[in-house]
Amino acid sequence: RQLEAALESIEDGFAVFNLFDEMTMCNLKFQELYPATEKIGHPDYSYREFLEINYQDGRYKKEQRRKNDQEETFEDWIELRMARHQFAKEPYMEQFGDGRWIEISENRTPDGGTVSIHKDVTASKEGQDQLKFLAHHDPLTGLANRSLFEKNLQMTHEESISGQTNFAVMYLDLDGFKQVNDTLGHEFGDFLLTHV
Repeated sequence: RQLEAALESIEDGFAVFNLFDEMTMCNLKFQELYPATEKIGHPDYSYREFLEINYQDGRYKKEQRRKNDQEETFEDWIELRMARHQFAKEPYMEQFGDGRWIEISENRTPDGGTVSIHKDVTASKEGQDQLKFLAHHDPLTGLANRSLFEKNLQMTHEESISGQTNFAVMYLDLDGFKQVNDTLGHEFGDFLLTHV
């Protein structure tokens, strides 16, 4: 009972798989993250069964990867995740179909089993993505900022030198924009910029 209480106090999904890769215990948070596992019908399901039922249920975001010019198959997807599970050296990320990001940490137990911890890191990931976006985009308009423009211009220029592409640069200016800011205020000026 103490062990169960301790497991339930963990905010992350927590599961233990034995030497034969069969589920031996998990907490409610783990079950909430992966509700499809109830459809398996028995409690000691294997990690492969766990992946298969959640894939079929649409839990994972399915990326269209290509392998040797062929679409990644379901079996390719399973084998990649089984390899991650069996040989995980550091935490890895998995994206759910609903957009959430889960960080998975897996550690071997002395008897050859695996402790698997699944942490919802969506808020942290979105914060990192937002910082990356703001580093290269104007916060008001969402357009590429000077840094990203120069990077793209340099890349396009190099491609044009090698004969891969042609390009042109168009420059737009708003005449009298200072007067808009001075007479109608910066808030209206911002509205005008985003509209244009």
